[in-house]
Amino acid sequence: MDSNSNNNSSKKKNKKQNINGATEDSIINSSNYDFSNGGNENSKLGVEPKELEDLDEKYESTSRLNMVLNLLKTIKAGIGADLSHVELPGSFILPMSTLKYFNDIFLKNFDLLLKANKIENESERMLEIFKYLNTTLMVSQDPTRKPLNPILGEVLMGDFHVKEEDGNISTDNHYCIEQVSHHPPLSAVAVYNKKEGIRLYFTSPVQLVFAGTYFKIGFGKECEIHFEKYNQTYKIIIPTLCARYLRGFAEYCGVGSIHSDTGSYYMKTQYYAKPLLGGQYNCFESYMYNNKNEKIYKLQGGWSSEVKIKDLKTNETKSFYKNTETSVIKRNEDTSLPTDSSNVWKGVFDAHHQKNLKQKSIEKRKVEKQQRQKLEERNTNNIKWEPKHFTKNNDFWEFNNY
Repeated sequence: MDSNSNNNSSKKKNKKQNINGATEDSIINSSNYDFSNGGNENSKLGVEPKELEDLDEKYESTSRLNMVLNLLKTIKAGIGADLSHVELPGSFILPMSTLKYFNDIFLKNFDLLLKANKIENESERMLEIFKYLNTTLMVSQDPTRKPLNPILGEVLMGDFHVKEEDGNISTDNHYCIEQVSHHPPLSAVAVYNKKEGIRLYFTSPVQLVFAGTYFKIGFGKECEIHFEKYNQTYKIIIPTLCARYLRGFAEYCGVGSIHSDTGSYYMKTQYYAKPLLGGQYNCFESYMYNNKNEKIYKLQGGWSSEVKIKDLKTNETKSFYKNTETSVIKRNEDTSLPTDSSNVWKGVFDAHHQKNLKQKSIEKRKVEKQQRQKLEERNTNNIKWEPKHFTKNNDFWEFNNY
């Protein structure tokens, strides 16, 4: 086969299609904007309040795809641009804080960690932890909207009850999530059960990057799960979340892993992107290895549907789990705190429920303006802000009250 044939074949393979049959590249090209360098490499990434209002006014009469393309042109976003701190119009904001997102995912099936704590066999315990981690993978139904960036010191804390597999109700579970940094944006998470000696810590410098045909949301730090009963800590790498605005869905892609500080096993997982044509959503392939780096289990399937496990020694394959609803049956949040998310963003949430996009953006800007004023006051008076609930230990944030 000659080089021209190879090139033509490569072009066909790289051709990207959206659900309507148009290619992703053709949609980008038809927008008459150079996304490769942000249109103007000397321009500042951002948008004026009046431009935000103009975008919201077009919400009812413009397709969602055109809204996204108009926004990218307005904020002068080039490929690779960090959009973490770019102000967005109300129509692109979910009625929730990023803290609520972390709260939902890590609490969702906490019963699986309670179950893992009862498993003496080390490899089986790791498999149960892996099952828990896959239940934390959640995506928004609308990949073009994002949660609110929490303000410095914003917090969610309380306790929650979960129903375990045997029907027992566990009530000694607690959570605390605090925004410990604004530049970069860092949310510190603690979910724990002191009675059982289980704690989960996660500190995420969430970064939203424009990657051309999708947005890439990276979680740059490890998640740690500690079991006092075994004096064992598991370090977990979470895969990247890709919001594919041209195709109307989000998915996790890349590599995830679980390592134990004292154990004999580890796991590596490859999360696959859905093919442009055909294929399944949310597929992955994972292997468990022993301390000789030998594969002992293979897990395969869809994290949002069904997963099967194969014992590589016996070649026996069986169902591992099917994705289930949350086991949380009650959540008691301390909303009396002025820094609780529901109080910080009350105006934004009220405007959203009233379907008033303009007011939603106005209320959001009010909160952000107050935060800028507080920052100026601290700088003027040489005051260093410190989190209330977490303390930094080396490069990790630890919960003060565990």
